Amino acid sequence: MTDDLISIIIPAYNHEKYVAETLNSIIAQSYENIEVIIINDGSKDNTDAEIIRMTSQCQKRFKRFLHISRPNRGFVPTINEGIDNAHGKFMMLCASDDKLKPEALTTLYNFIKDKPEYALVVGDNEIMDGESRAAFWDKDRNNVYDENKAVYKTFGEFLRYSRPDVDFYGTNFGSYVSFVRGNYVPNGCLMRLSAIQEVGKYNGDFKIEDWYMHLQLSKKYKYKYLEQPLFMYRWHDNNTIKTPGFMKECTRQIRSYEKKHFPLRYGLAVLQWKLGKIWRRLRGLEK
Repeated sequence: MTDDLISIIIPAYNHEKYVAETLNSIIAQSYENIEVIIINDGSKDNTDAEIIRMTSQCQKRFKRFLHISRPNRGFVPTINEGIDNAHGKFMMLCASDDKLKPEALTTLYNFIKDKPEYALVVGDNEIMDGESRAAFWDKDRNNVYDENKAVYKTFGEFLRYSRPDVDFYGTNFGSYVSFVRGNYVPNGCLMRLSAIQEVGKYNGDFKIEDWYMHLQLSKKYKYKYLEQPLFMYRWHDNNTIKTPGFMKECTRQIRSYEKKHFPLRYGLAVLQWKLGKIWRRLRGLEK
């Protein structure tokens, strides 16, 4: 179908219950030219045994299957190790408890393949619980199973509500100005590997490494959001984003870095963001 190899990087940690589901969702992709790099980051459960059980099937399906098992080093060193081992033109990070929809890679690739000005394309995310049941969210992001009682039916719907300043289908999706306010990109991004390498890969000094990466990429590249749900995001009690006070600390850290290293760009972005907020309030688009 294509000569463009896609590298799927899976940092695996204590997900013996889910990692086979993740791998099977990649095996089921309509896109053919895939390599999978899965790194067991010192799991204390049977995650490694589950990966070994799947190895023969993965080797038959993928152009390349690399399984690395080693002591724990943390999330960012693990994903950077995956990047260092990747041979693809494009890459996707996939948590070892999430899943891809069957047409995910084909759909994302077909958009970005001939658009070098884009570093990233992403679709919407459906939600599933710890038992892999389809779910929705109430107003507090608790899982509910009756669609009629749902406030947010997808992760993308929640993000669009949370960020009225961003036109997810317009040109400011993925802009530097929008990222100064905060991160809002769903999971399951297909990214141009050369762009990730160009900005220095992921930085472990930041507690939300993907937000840092989006800020750096947005200075040089465009982003695209597709409305179609292409990824399944698992939402359970262990999600990091639920930790009280976590986002406040991360926001301070990120903005301090941008203000120090990119003072003019950051200052203009903050001014544009504040003016935009005033305009949206006057029009009743934001509280």
